[in-house]
Amino acid sequence: MKSNHSLIGKIPGIGAVWAVIGDALMDDADSLAAGRRRYLCAAWAEGIILSVVTGIYFTGLLLAAGADDMFIGHVQNATTFCGIMQFFAPLLLERMKRRKAYLLTMRTLYHVINIGVIGILPLLPIGKTAMLGGFITAVILANLISAFSTMGLNVWKIQSVPEQKHNAFFSVLNIGSSIITKAAAFAAGSLLDAFEGNGTAALGLSPTMTAMLLLRCAAVVFAVLELIALARLQEFPYEQDPDARNNRGLRLLSKPLRDKRFMLAISVILLYYFITALPGNFFDVYLISEVGISYAYISICSMIVLPMSLIMSAVWSVLLEKFGWRPILAIAVILDSLAYFFNLPVTPDTQYFYLWIQICVAVFGPCITIVFAYLPYQNMPKENRTAYLGFQSLMTTVCTFLGNFVGTQFIRLTKGSTLTIFGYTMRNIQYIMIIPFVGLILVGIWVYIVGGILPNHGQPTEKV
Repeated sequence: MKSNHSLIGKIPGIGAVWAVIGDALMDDADSLAAGRRRYLCAAWAEGIILSVVTGIYFTGLLLAAGADDMFIGHVQNATTFCGIMQFFAPLLLERMKRRKAYLLTMRTLYHVINIGVIGILPLLPIGKTAMLGGFITAVILANLISAFSTMGLNVWKIQSVPEQKHNAFFSVLNIGSSIITKAAAFAAGSLLDAFEGNGTAALGLSPTMTAMLLLRCAAVVFAVLELIALARLQEFPYEQDPDARNNRGLRLLSKPLRDKRFMLAISVILLYYFITALPGNFFDVYLISEVGISYAYISICSMIVLPMSLIMSAVWSVLLEKFGWRPILAIAVILDSLAYFFNLPVTPDTQYFYLWIQICVAVFGPCITIVFAYLPYQNMPKENRTAYLGFQSLMTTVCTFLGNFVGTQFIRLTKGSTLTIFGYTMRNIQYIMIIPFVGLILVGIWVYIVGGILPNHGQPTEKV
């Protein structure tokens, strides 16, 4: 075994990955390694489920059932509204000294509705109107259940990841999620293409609907695996504010707003989400409808940069461990702005710039994902954590919405206007990218300032 480790360590990049995995999942000095492995299994199972029953595959299911654009818009609005309800979840969760049974029950109900009920609806002998009504009812119920349990699940799972393990654990989580979700999405897409191409169908359904239901059958298997992993995950007592008045009502919900340290920490995250939301979906539409970029080329680029993302996740973890998040995150955010810079020259004749955009995302994005996963936890108290996470979720939703709104208004007001720089003429959908390019550079500077103000100064955590 020792010789194998020695051999692995000599392979460039692999040694760093192996060291990070060992630190995150094998080192049991804190007696929590088993809990971290179960957390990881649950998270990866959840990632597979989301890959095959949400996003484009849920939209495809609705379209196959006869939904139109307006109905899909209503579904999205309902999902957003239910997400906002997470803000109120602490009023229920903070009353519970033990939450495991409640959270497992809610998670089971969520899967039953989100995977099972929505999957069964097309099989029922009901009309189109009743079916669509069933879809939106199920979506609302599933998302309300999620809203009143997700924060509790996150607080429960993070109990097995002490601060000194944050860099390594979330790096492994990010590496595995990148591989698993892309593989699941690829498998789902291949299945869908095969059924539609061959005209394969069953139970009197269309080939598309048949494939969608098979994907949901697969999701049931991973839902069971997730629930088993969670059931075996240990729960520790939750801390509450000694002053009982702070554990209920508006004092509980507004507590994060009065916590200067927490607000300063999440200001970095909220600014990042606001600025990156400015272009909205306009550039994606531009790439497909005007640049003429093919889905095959997008897939090829995704596969090319995947190894970079995996290796860089481990590299960033090592750098964060050595230098702390303050300088490393500042550098990563500033360099991440290059992705928006390379958006500027993309035209039908320069599609190769899209690969450079994806390279920037693959190289610098993992650092941002890792730090954003643990930065709020490191700057919130041990008590009333569901209130803090609920507040962060609400503010993230608000900032993303505001970014989309401001970007939409910018595109509307500059419609038909062009900008020429150094002889290169750009449309508004291109030069709007100047804003997030400059904005992320400023956010990177703000990261460095915030890191110097916070108590831990973004320094590496000591090993136990």
